[in-house]
Amino acid sequence: METKDAQIDSDDPYAAHALVDRPEPDLVAELGRNTTADISDSLVALGVRNHVIRGVRPLTSESDSAAHLCGCAVTLDFVPASGIHDFAAAPFFSSEVIRRMSPGDVLVMSAKGSEHAFWGGHMARRAIARQIAGGVVDGRIRDRLAIREAGFAVFALGVTPDTMLDHYEAVAYNRSIECGGASVTPGDVIVGDDDGVVVVPRTVLPDLVVELRRRVELETWMSEADTSDVPAHTVYSEILRRRGSHGDDAGSS
Repeated sequence: METKDAQIDSDDPYAAHALVDRPEPDLVAELGRNTTADISDSLVALGVRNHVIRGVRPLTSESDSAAHLCGCAVTLDFVPASGIHDFAAAPFFSSEVIRRMSPGDVLVMSAKGSEHAFWGGHMARRAIARQIAGGVVDGRIRDRLAIREAGFAVFALGVTPDTMLDHYEAVAYNRSIECGGASVTPGDVIVGDDDGVVVVPRTVLPDLVVELRRRVELETWMSEADTSDVPAHTVYSEILRRRGSHGDDAGSS
């Protein structure tokens, strides 16, 4: 599905970038029941590379549920502040984008590896009120304890008390971005867990779900084989047979 721009409203610069078309909710929900490891292996089997947002990890989780997110990507692209205007005149604001997101969305921000904080308690409270699934940024966060206590999932490079205000500004909203080395297009599906974050292009989502179903069957058989003293050669021969001799084994499983 393609993202369609709404007609530009001169009084509402955000409206022109609203995400209209979204992935099928049932497919997104099914995807969210899988691990990022299985999703990554399945994407590789489909020929999709560079799908991992490198370096980010769950920084606000106290439980397994808080360390997991799955939802439709809404994107913001940040660059160093131009200095020609103050922060209040920036083209876009993270908090306003959150206000316009739909429940279950994931806000993905390109911070280019910045040492500054792009998420904090204020944004997390707004996101929770909107029932946003979580956030991902290849930069830092702050107010980690408050976000953790609220049970909101944010994946980032690290933690710092130093805000990005007056240092960075958002110049593009719901445009394709690069985050942690991965390309993210609005409407792609973002899945995160304790292993990290993967980006699923919405164009491959139906095929990916089929591949994941097949992989789950294989993983079930492997689990039984692992506890039944089946010789390793037999296990890997069966893996190759089931996967059409492509050699895409079970990774480090």
